[in-house]
Amino acid sequence: SGKRGGRFDIAATFRKSAPTALWRMQLNVSCAGVSIFARRAMKISAVIITLNEAANLPRCLASLADVVDEVVVLDSFSTDATMQLAGAAGARVAQHAFDGYGPQKRRAVALAGGDWILSIDADEELSPALRASILALKSRGGAAQAYAFNRLTFYCGRPVRHGGWYPDRLVRLWHRAAGNISA
Repeated sequence: SGKRGGRFDIAATFRKSAPTALWRMQLNVSCAGVSIFARRAMKISAVIITLNEAANLPRCLASLADVVDEVVVLDSFSTDATMQLAGAAGARVAQHAFDGYGPQKRRAVALAGGDWILSIDADEELSPALRASILALKSRGGAAQAYAFNRLTFYCGRPVRHGGWYPDRLVRLWHRAAGNISA
């Protein structure tokens, strides 16, 4: 990671598993603009919403270890071992019936105690490069209000750079006072 053109770039890799294909998303996190927040150590809460994610959740939670200060898992009444796995990993676990992606993510954010929110899906994981970059960012303190990810999706092991798939910018890390999930 380093400064280029007034932007702070962080490289990342997420692996998204699907029944018929392996998705791998590479993310570049950029921060632009000036923060209204003082630079100080960041307390990051990861928020994950789940439904029957026992097969994926351990990989996701392992990638968050030592990077975030808290993990909140809001489950939609899974019938597999999702809740037990999350609890055993030290996550703060709650349940609520799913009533839409936005409302469920906002509920998970409301349960989080950190000033900074990292939104991640249960079938994604932080790469070692992104883990190192977030740790460096935490030690310096956040300079921006939010960090957007340029996602490069891999389908069947090949990058998809056409058809509007790249870059797919997603804000995944933000200061809770700066905004929340919409839709």
